[in-house]
Amino acid sequence: MITGNFGKMKITLAPFIYYDHWHGCIEVPAGFIFDGASIPRFAWSTLGVTPYDPKVVAAAVVHDWLYNSKVKSKKDADAIFYYIMEHQGLLSPSQMRLMYTAVKLFGGKAYKKLLNDNEFLCPDEVINYIEPEVNYKHC
Repeated sequence: MITGNFGKMKITLAPFIYYDHWHGCIEVPAGFIFDGASIPRFAWSTLGVTPYDPKVVAAAVVHDWLYNSKVKSKKDADAIFYYIMEHQGLLSPSQMRLMYTAVKLFGGKAYKKLLNDNEFLCPDEVINYIEPEVNYKHC
């Protein structure tokens, strides 16, 4: 995944494609602005993970995309978040359970929030930094 800084957030500079045979193909487009894993600062040392930690960033960007785009239900988005963490095998079972439980219990407000595309996708300020001819395999 190729990302750049966008204030305190990150932006995908190329499409990120996630696929598994249960959930199908999920394509996070270039220009998607995301905030990483929503881990409160006080929990960083307890969990041993920060919001943009490579151990969770793939799961977080897909989860954020699913919440913003609404292409999956909240229940499915949360399950996919857990599945990606489990599939990567970079976190302990207790770390994954804590993070999954947190999004399951506290993600409702974020999922219900309705955003305009220009609030989370390809803002004019960064469109010039995205290469128009990136070679990638579509779903």
